[in-house]
Amino acid sequence: MDAKSCAIFIKAAEMGSITRAALALGYTQAGVSLVVRKIEEECGFPLLIREKNGVRLTDAGERMLPVMREIARWDERFRETAAEINGVNVGTVRVGCYSSIAYHWMPRVIRAFRRDYPKIAIDILEGSVDEIERWIEERRVDAGFLSARRGQKFHRVALAEDSVLVLLPPEHPLSAAEAFPLSELGGAPFIVTDDSDAYPVVKAYEEKYGPLPDMKVSSTGDATVSMVACGLGVSVLPALMLRGHSAGVVVKEISPPFFRTIIMGMRSPGELSPAARRFLNYVTQCLPELTAAAD
Repeated sequence: MDAKSCAIFIKAAEMGSITRAALALGYTQAGVSLVVRKIEEECGFPLLIREKNGVRLTDAGERMLPVMREIARWDERFRETAAEINGVNVGTVRVGCYSSIAYHWMPRVIRAFRRDYPKIAIDILEGSVDEIERWIEERRVDAGFLSARRGQKFHRVALAEDSVLVLLPPEHPLSAAEAFPLSELGGAPFIVTDDSDAYPVVKAYEEKYGPLPDMKVSSTGDATVSMVACGLGVSVLPALMLRGHSAGVVVKEISPPFFRTIIMGMRSPGELSPAARRFLNYVTQCLPELTAAAD
């Protein structure tokens, strides 16, 4: 079992489909199936369950996938390091981030990066804080851009502070106020997304004033904005997420103010490939421009 075969298997497992993996990699379906079958023969047990709509990992496949990721990762790092010694910069950088960071930050960073390193590919995976943390732990991404929270066990680099703001329907009694008092948060139904950036605000309110009387859960930030715009309640979201997506609502600072810390997380700086190190350096170089654009 070589690193190339591992990479093919990983793609099939992550996409949940041998057909889609073959299309993504430029192989035939039969070729990918053959690679998977040979790996299973070498292991001595099945790794994928074939179903009508795709494939999924067996319990043994779940255990073997991280090992195969390590084989593929070290092969990639070997090739990147050799290319670097030869004066050629190649490789792939995999980055996990929120959709708001992918939309507002990553295009500027990638544009600057590709001017100097056109042969290094950038793969962006969008997800929630839980998904990005899991991708870092599983080494599915080289680094993740997400909010800091307690209990994160990977290496973290603080990048920026992002205000957490309250969203009000236009007809709310405090829509013309200079700031929104925390004490008023329980005066209307509160809509919270299934991510964690609102939790410090909710916790601060409940520690001082008791449980929020009416809390509703929304799956996404965009859905939350729409619900507030329709007068179904109030909510809080980070400023970066609201850039260009606050139509129909009134956005106010909270008194006292709340912030989230946007971080760059990785398992260990020493494990980064040469391509990943170069890309993450560009993030810090572009940071003043990125944060200025948010003002």
